[in-house]
Amino acid sequence: MSPPEESGPGRRAPDTGLVAVWDPVMGTPARRSGPRTPLRILVVEDDEDLLGALAIQLGQAYDVVPCSDPREAFVLLQREFFHIVLTDQQMPGMTGLELMKKAHEIDPATTFVFLTVVDNVETAVDIVRSGAADYLRKPIAPPALMHRLEVTAERIRLQEEVTRLRRAVRALENREELVGTAPAIVHLLGQMEMVSATKAPVLLVGETGSGKEVVARLLHRNSPRAGGPFIPVNCTALPEGILDSELFGHAKGAFTGAERSRSGLFEEANGGTLFLDEIGDITPELQSKLLRVLQESEIRRVGENRILRIDVRVVAATHRDLPAMVAEGRFREDLFYRLNVVTLRVPPVRERRDDIPLLLEHFVHRTASEYQKPVSGVSPKALHRALQYGWPGNVREIENRVRRGMIFCTGDLLAEEDLFGTMFQASGPGPKPGMTLKEAERIHVMETLKACDNHRRRTAKTLGVSLRALQYKLRKYGIREGR
Repeated sequence: MSPPEESGPGRRAPDTGLVAVWDPVMGTPARRSGPRTPLRILVVEDDEDLLGALAIQLGQAYDVVPCSDPREAFVLLQREFFHIVLTDQQMPGMTGLELMKKAHEIDPATTFVFLTVVDNVETAVDIVRSGAADYLRKPIAPPALMHRLEVTAERIRLQEEVTRLRRAVRALENREELVGTAPAIVHLLGQMEMVSATKAPVLLVGETGSGKEVVARLLHRNSPRAGGPFIPVNCTALPEGILDSELFGHAKGAFTGAERSRSGLFEEANGGTLFLDEIGDITPELQSKLLRVLQESEIRRVGENRILRIDVRVVAATHRDLPAMVAEGRFREDLFYRLNVVTLRVPPVRERRDDIPLLLEHFVHRTASEYQKPVSGVSPKALHRALQYGWPGNVREIENRVRRGMIFCTGDLLAEEDLFGTMFQASGPGPKPGMTLKEAERIHVMETLKACDNHRRRTAKTLGVSLRALQYKLRKYGIREGR
């Protein structure tokens, strides 16, 4: 038997026409094109003669690893990748059903096929209900066994096709546009075209709200990884302890409340792109772990010793001055140079003022369609005011003002007061002088939620925060209902 390769659901199988990388949506490996190599099957059978016969028979068409001890098989499943596990049910030390249940605690997508002499309907039903793909009675003729295994392989293929289609739908749902014709934007687009085809890490720098996530999504969409997942992470939206678990996953019992094992966002982004927004705000400890990921392309779940191999492109973003933070000892120099292979600067709105009419038109049309309002643009007064305004919140502020204005607009054009008036004029009292920042934030969030008809996703977009960040705030306020 060949020595084990990288372990876990996050690592690659051989690059075959069958199975190659883990997919987070369906919990199954995702097929890639390439030279076809045999399906990898772990055969677990305590009858040495039968095990040898199966190894010879199946070895003509598949890459077979025989194992006579289910406990040793479990160790193999923790270290190696197998497309299918063909196992007996009644074995000393551990039954096939127990092996499957233990294996599924590590990797729920492991495909099991049972081959057993047990002629008991209740046992068969129990095995299938517990997650087995098939249940075959001994003795079974070689052609029949090969046929049933091919059926199982086809089922895996169909699951992967569903995964591929879901990814394509996600890509359409997440379409983004970098709107503008200003020289700074044209220059950025040219750089993006050259960078997107590479695997190099990218560091996006720019002011808050300038559109760094849009750039990250476009880099992903135009890269060879476009068929894989794009996973955005706001490093400031999650508490320090939770961010570690979110990125790397955790083992069952790793900490209080960890009732089951969970994969992290690096695993979910396998084969795709992980966007780390506000990278300058992560802790020194997390900086060290991230450096190891970039150097070794491997992760370790919190509370586990097992190493998982991953293939993820990291795109990071920050509004902070990372070189200054490095000089002050607040950001690791080695991590900075790992992230800084390619740096793209996203310009603020004040450097692209000629794009303001285009940005307003873009967001008006998109928001009017979403809110189902007959608003076609902005009034001349509103446009004049917009061209004079400084837009400290950049593109995000333009979008947020358009969204807020659309809620209260009663005509076919956004008026100046719609775009620049107080959001709370028609919907509530708003924050008052003397209130604490926490009280003002609560009122702002609650009034926006009310104005958006309790629609949480729309509220998050209007406020310019992630849906997860909004849900965290609402739980803090004791609000648990909504859409």
